[in-house]
Amino acid sequence: MKDLFYRLSDGKRNSILHKMIRILLGSNLVVILVLVIIAFYGLGSALYKAEEMGNSLGEVSYRNSSDLLVKQGQEELMYINGDNAKIINLYMVANVFDVEAIAHEAGAMYQHSELYLPRNAALPDKENFQPLKIYLQHGGEVNPDDYRHEIDLMANIESLLVRLMEGNDMVKSFFVASHHNFTLFVDETYEGEDNKEKIPQAVYEAVETDWYKQAAEQGKTIFTDARMYAFSNVPGLFCASPYYDDNGSLLGVASMEIPLENLRVLVKDINLPKGGFCFTLDKKGRVILSSQSEAYEAGTGVELPADLKKDIRTADNQGLARIAQEMTLGHKGIQQAEIDGEEYFVAYAPIECTEWSFATVFAKDDVIAPVEKNRENIEQLTADLIADMERNIHFIILFMVLSILLLLLFVIKIGQRVSGKYVASIQKLTDGVRDITKRAIIGTLHAAGDLTDGGNKSTDNSFAQRVEIHSGDEIEELAHFFNIMTDELEGYMDNLVAETAEKERIATELTLAHDIQMGVLPHKFPPFPEHREFALYASMYSAKEVGGDFYDFYMVDDHHLVVTIADVSGKGVGAAMFMAISKTILKNLLLAGQNMTLPQIMAHANNQLKADNTARMFVTVFIGILDIRTGRFEYVNGGHNPSLIYAKDRGEFRYLDVEANFVLGGRKNIAYESQSVILKPGDSLFLYTDGVTEAMNAAEELYGEDRLLAALNKSAYKDDPTALLREIARSVTDFVGEAEQSDDITMLGLNYWGPV
Repeated sequence: MKDLFYRLSDGKRNSILHKMIRILLGSNLVVILVLVIIAFYGLGSALYKAEEMGNSLGEVSYRNSSDLLVKQGQEELMYINGDNAKIINLYMVANVFDVEAIAHEAGAMYQHSELYLPRNAALPDKENFQPLKIYLQHGGEVNPDDYRHEIDLMANIESLLVRLMEGNDMVKSFFVASHHNFTLFVDETYEGEDNKEKIPQAVYEAVETDWYKQAAEQGKTIFTDARMYAFSNVPGLFCASPYYDDNGSLLGVASMEIPLENLRVLVKDINLPKGGFCFTLDKKGRVILSSQSEAYEAGTGVELPADLKKDIRTADNQGLARIAQEMTLGHKGIQQAEIDGEEYFVAYAPIECTEWSFATVFAKDDVIAPVEKNRENIEQLTADLIADMERNIHFIILFMVLSILLLLLFVIKIGQRVSGKYVASIQKLTDGVRDITKRAIIGTLHAAGDLTDGGNKSTDNSFAQRVEIHSGDEIEELAHFFNIMTDELEGYMDNLVAETAEKERIATELTLAHDIQMGVLPHKFPPFPEHREFALYASMYSAKEVGGDFYDFYMVDDHHLVVTIADVSGKGVGAAMFMAISKTILKNLLLAGQNMTLPQIMAHANNQLKADNTARMFVTVFIGILDIRTGRFEYVNGGHNPSLIYAKDRGEFRYLDVEANFVLGGRKNIAYESQSVILKPGDSLFLYTDGVTEAMNAAEELYGEDRLLAALNKSAYKDDPTALLREIARSVTDFVGEAEQSDDITMLGLNYWGPV
């Protein structure tokens, strides 16, 4: 379509003709499209209704059946989970009965010892150890002979322990531990030669175990937390029950050792829906039993393996952590959670006797799979119906398309002819604007000095061309204002040429003033090669073409060096002129006023600068005279920044103590006071203007006196004034960054070496 508009508008993309054709054709196309929509409405209505009905029927059927199946699945899951939790609870209750029966029997033996004959209980031995036989263990500090009567009495419990062991597939060992810290136990059968290493040792501190302490302290049957057995390195837990004498004093604790792998048989054999699994959570939030794996370490790659190290209440999976929290609180319910990237329903119920919680899990997709199949069937039936209806209306649509194409060709031809008539006047005005633009550019270049007199382009700024259009509409009015604009542009170009010439003249004069100003400052370094008593270097960076800062240095005789640094108020040409006057007056007075003291010279200079100072300008000055023979440096500070002195023996710069004298040119008849300091060989002076310390970065932070002092002390060029000034200049530049220089930056460095 874009290429069609491009050809109809004579190859001028985005021209008025191009836009008018687009508008005209677009409006006609809209009318045609409206008619087409009306015509197609009757045909498409039935097709749309059929498709909508099919889709709606499929969606409603899918939603209702999905909700129903999910609800039924949840109810079934809750029922299965509750029954399985009860089954596990019954097994654990049976274990409680067994251990309580042992405790009861042990207590009865103590109370009726006369009914029992002594029996022997040997210490466990790897070579002669036999399963389902009673053996003796004792604490490390216990001598079994001290309790032989009690041990031989309690050995009569062997028959009960063996019967219970044979009838309970979950138990690995039964224990009867006396409060005297000896233990009688019966173990399950060990198969294989390798298992001989698992035979219990004779020394066993039963009274120090958690199962003994918990049962004794709580006075009831308890289940310990699941743990990894230190001796056999397999996971399991203990069920323990205390037994007492006639007076209610603790005699000992009966216990059974239950490996978790034996309990997992219960979980593994539970019938679950397709895709489901189950697990048991202890009160610490750990998965101690799982139908998914026999592993008890994390990272097996299956859903929720048994893991005695991880509390899933703190898992990253918030849904699973929330379910685990509910389970450890002993609640019952069903929730949805994501496990290993899959959506599951999790039903949970408490196992009352152990304070555990049992959970059954099945995949959500397995429940709604039949619903998805039903939805596919409905969608297929709907698609077949729609296809039949489409075939019936294809012939009608083809006829209508051909009619529309013929109508479109007719509209295009008429639109091109009508648009061309209106665009002719606009094209004429466009040609006039293009011509005047060329002339304006030539005139602007001439004003800017970019066209030389020898060039072949005209420098005539006349815009004599006028546009004559008599269309009787807004275009004719536009042409009239165009001609007025042409007249005004001619006057503007004349003014532009004059103003540009004036700016060029001012720029040339400012450049000359800058060169003159920099020329009057000493710029030869080293300045006095014949004097090896000192080294000197100075620099100035103006904020504008010309500035108000200056420095100066000269020998007033063979033994005295004068150094000056100053800052005139204000900027620009006025400050530069006042700077030149100030520099000249100070130098003339110092060279000619040999009978005057330095404070007197400053006072005379102040009065001369104040006279006829209608601009109310002033200058801050730091001036000093160095006796190169003795190192005595006498100075006067006229309202200037305090200079810095480097003491070679101390190895650091510090600010000079300066008197607060008044500036020069501010008020007449001011008295000035001088100060002095003795420079030792290797000492240095650093003079500067406030353009250094008041340099400002983009964050409007000042460079400051502290940063200047730190930079000077950090420098490795304290003996080289040239390198030192350049390093400080780089430090200021780096601090300022992209910000504009706000003031002149002037510095002077002087190193005193002493008489040669």
